Amino acid sequence: MLARALTYACFLLYLTLGATFNGIVQPQTRLLGLLGVIAIGGAWLVARRRWRSTSTVLDGAFLVWAIAFGASLLANTDQARRILIGLWYVGAYLLLWLLLHDLLANRFITRRVLMNALLLSGVLIVAFGYLQTYTWYAPRLPLMLNGALDFSLPRPVSTLGNANTLGAFLAVLLPLALEATRSSKGIGRGLLALYVLLIGGLLGLTYSRGAWVGAAAGVGLYVVLLLWRAGWLAPKRWRAVWSTQNTLRRSLIVAVLLMVFGVAALGSFLVARSILSPGGRSLDTRTWIYETAWQTFREQPLTGSGLFTFGTDLARFNGNPPREPHAHAHNFLLHVAAELGVLGLLALVMSAGLIVRALVQNARRDPVIIAGAGGVMAFAGHHLFDVPSLNPVIALIGLVALVITVSPFESVTLVGTRRQIMRFAVTIGALVLALTGLWSVSIYQQYVSIITQTAKGELTPLDGARQLQSVVEADSGMALYVYEQGFLYGLAGERQAAIAAFERYTQLDPDYALGWLNLYALYRAAGDLERAGAAIARAHQVSPDEQHITYQLAETQALLGDIEGARASYQIALITEPDFQMLPTWNADPLRVAVLAETPQTVPTAGSIVRDLRRGDLESARAGLAYYRAITPSPTSASVFDALFALRADDRAAAELALVTAQAVIQGQGDSAWSAYGAACLARYDGDETAVATALTTAREALSLEPFETDWPFGANIGYTQLMRMMIPRVFLPEVGYPVVSPTLSALLETFAAVPETRYSSCP
Repeated sequence: MLARALTYACFLLYLTLGATFNGIVQPQTRLLGLLGVIAIGGAWLVARRRWRSTSTVLDGAFLVWAIAFGASLLANTDQARRILIGLWYVGAYLLLWLLLHDLLANRFITRRVLMNALLLSGVLIVAFGYLQTYTWYAPRLPLMLNGALDFSLPRPVSTLGNANTLGAFLAVLLPLALEATRSSKGIGRGLLALYVLLIGGLLGLTYSRGAWVGAAAGVGLYVVLLLWRAGWLAPKRWRAVWSTQNTLRRSLIVAVLLMVFGVAALGSFLVARSILSPGGRSLDTRTWIYETAWQTFREQPLTGSGLFTFGTDLARFNGNPPREPHAHAHNFLLHVAAELGVLGLLALVMSAGLIVRALVQNARRDPVIIAGAGGVMAFAGHHLFDVPSLNPVIALIGLVALVITVSPFESVTLVGTRRQIMRFAVTIGALVLALTGLWSVSIYQQYVSIITQTAKGELTPLDGARQLQSVVEADSGMALYVYEQGFLYGLAGERQAAIAAFERYTQLDPDYALGWLNLYALYRAAGDLERAGAAIARAHQVSPDEQHITYQLAETQALLGDIEGARASYQIALITEPDFQMLPTWNADPLRVAVLAETPQTVPTAGSIVRDLRRGDLESARAGLAYYRAITPSPTSASVFDALFALRADDRAAAELALVTAQAVIQGQGDSAWSAYGAACLARYDGDETAVATALTTAREALSLEPFETDWPFGANIGYTQLMRMMIPRVFLPEVGYPVVSPTLSALLETFAAVPETRYSSCP
């Protein structure tokens, strides 16, 4: 009874908080979670001295995995710090695997207890998911009903922080919930049936196609194995049952089967269409990630680039920014190939074979095993489209489903030398994990404390940077700590110290443009144009598609006298971001004017819509807005344009409704500035210059970042998902001048100041 209660409590705490990304990056929960793991592990090590030590299904594969991990580390020592982070978690999962096997082999818990522990944890996660759905609909539903917003559904994340992660959790949970429902009676069955429906509904709202596919595969395997266990897959039995049915019952059976196949076919069609149709969240948003994984594998086919290093390869081949950082290849086979090479793929194939063999041996023994197999299949199916197991909570639920499925009923007890070696290895491994974990957490707590105090103003940036020196020295391979120290030195105006820190960072992590761009701005501020030119050139090399970097490269090339290079770079910048021509400074340079004349614009943009409105070409402006709305990441700006069109038509009510819509879909500071600009235009239409001034002030304040406000919205994800550590949300020094809004809005706000009383110049 005590073992069961402790199991439920541990699962509830770790699956809902402790093992989530948020639980890991928060220093308090990170420490408490680690202390809890150490306590559990310590109690297990003491108790297992009296327990039977048994072999597991994957013992043979573990040696191959160890060889793959070791080879990848030796071949990629420059990435050792990242690899060691991954190895720490792998070690923790391995110990959990052994712990659960020991608990089952020594009859402290059963498979059903593990299943119930997952289901109990899922109750809280499902409840939070629906609570988020309600809070999302509350402000938006009225706008949808009156037509101001198109109807849409929320994508809840619950306590897991990401809709795809939530989908992965629910997909594994669904077959287990179905089994709990099937094996229950009375009111319990009714409640569990409701639970299944709630899981299915929330899974649908995640809009995680990979999770949908995984859930369908998992439930399908669960149903097929149940039928097989009951003997219903034998053709003779079906023929015998069919022959005893009357015409009505036969018709009903055929109708039900047709409905099931029809729903399955329709679902498959809709998922396939959403993946294969261009745009939105289709497959073409993932192909660049797949291509990166393949390129990485081809570079080092035997060993891969190293465990937990895919994020750096994605940055190296594509550029961060502008591409959003990711920590995995969105396909487990490609991910293993990229990070661990052929050796990792060999270990994966061997593991899969051992798992299938164990499932065949166990499946008839207990329907809970069949539910576990459904969970494993859901986990595997989802991992063909995503790798959510980089979030520890998903790795844990997948591991538990695997233990339920393959843990042997008749365990082979280890004896003699093998038993002693195993106990010694487990004890040493647990001790190493505990000590290294405590060491890392203590440094991390100090780091988070310093940057938090600095962000709150309790420490000056200079004091914060100096105090970070002990953190940098304690964990010298952690590039993030060096980066944040350089950032704080830069904010403090200690230019040389900042330069030294970013020079060190670019040695540790040379594949991210963030360090090179900050280094460029510091060199340029120091008057060292030669080194500034080299830094911005390197930034452009690793992020060739980031228009802001290309523009700054062109400026630097012009200052260094490389006119032809500057011309080419300006042209690339203008092709990438045609609205650079909206900046008042563009026409101040004859070279930029010449480049504009040589570079025709073919794609509608925010700037072209403004120019069409000013010329009075409303038809062309509307056509441009239709295109712009389909591609813009800022729905707020599109709604502001709707308001401008309504004001042109003297439809004040429609303009006000469009601005309410714009306010409802704000996603960042740039959107806040757009919304405030729209409010200024409405105020000017009303002739309320006081309101105009207030709105313009709001817009300019939104564009004027505080030292620790977010600039590039995805920047902190590098620390969060790739290093499991917090970052200061702002990643670029003020000297970089990284824009948080399009050049068009900057130009429109300047027009307001230049032409304060002309409606259609300030608000075209």
